[in-house]
Amino acid sequence: MEFMFRALFMRRLIIAIMLFISVSSYGFDKTGSSAAQFLKIGIGTRATAMGGSFVALANDVSSLYWNPAGIVGVQSPALLGSHTMLFAGISHEFVGFVMPCAQGRVGVGVVFLNSGEMEVTTPREPDGTGITFSYGCISAGLSYARCLTDRFCAGLTLKYIQERAWNETASTFAFDIGSQLETDILGMRIGMCMSNFGGAMKLEGRDLLTTGDIAPDISGNPDVSALLETSLWNLPLHFRVGTALDIVGEKSRFIRNAMHRLTFLVDANHSNDNREWITSGLEYEFSGISLRSGYRFLSDDEGLSLGGGISIGDGKFDIGYALTDFGHLGGVHRFSLEMKW
Repeated sequence: MEFMFRALFMRRLIIAIMLFISVSSYGFDKTGSSAAQFLKIGIGTRATAMGGSFVALANDVSSLYWNPAGIVGVQSPALLGSHTMLFAGISHEFVGFVMPCAQGRVGVGVVFLNSGEMEVTTPREPDGTGITFSYGCISAGLSYARCLTDRFCAGLTLKYIQERAWNETASTFAFDIGSQLETDILGMRIGMCMSNFGGAMKLEGRDLLTTGDIAPDISGNPDVSALLETSLWNLPLHFRVGTALDIVGEKSRFIRNAMHRLTFLVDANHSNDNREWITSGLEYEFSGISLRSGYRFLSDDEGLSLGGGISIGDGKFDIGYALTDFGHLGGVHRFSLEMKW
């Protein structure tokens, strides 16, 4: 049975890589062609410090975002909070909780994004009307994962997504599905995840109500109530496949060491609203202290990321920090705290 699962997984992996290579040969620009862009903002400090290359290594609460299969690595109830300081006063928050159960792991995760107050402008009052509004988003998901064999794990997340701009809202449901496989090839781990597969989003609300003359060429007609029509927009479907390899570690095939661990990671990413890109990262861990770095290649926001973490209280608390370089826009700071029982 285990052999069948592994063979099927490897077959799908090869097909996915072939599709990735073939799709990437088309050079058209798809930027801005999907809704709910906040879903593309990475959460937590561990993965973002490694450039987002985490799909194969994911084994903590942040796996709720990167690969739901990874929550099988959570050995006790754990709560993670993450805060990201984005540009122009935009805040991005994440809260997640994972609980081991008899048949696997169950988790819940919520992402919040808020723009802060902005002033309303109109064609007649381009400098502002004196009224303010805000743009906000939320994604709330329920996850379940379990190991199907001693080397293969799978996970699923069902989530509700909503965007709000003043009095207009758009919402839909989507799911993420992921898997992880530990191979015999130098102890390499392989991970795959498809995120944000679901319905389209369409803004609706009272600000779309208007009045109009249905026969402007005939005088004397009263204005009638009308509703402005908005378009449907797809979610940013994201497919990632990656590998994790311990160069140094307790299970390393290169340098076996129970005190130190150095892991090398590479992820390939495909999105329906952007061109393909590659991320790579390193994580070094020793005696509760972690150092991380990563780089994002072939993307508009290509750049270096750095970070680290420290475990205190006999491993009950993990504090993390990450800095991501976005070129001319500057750096983005992230902070996280994970608590375990």
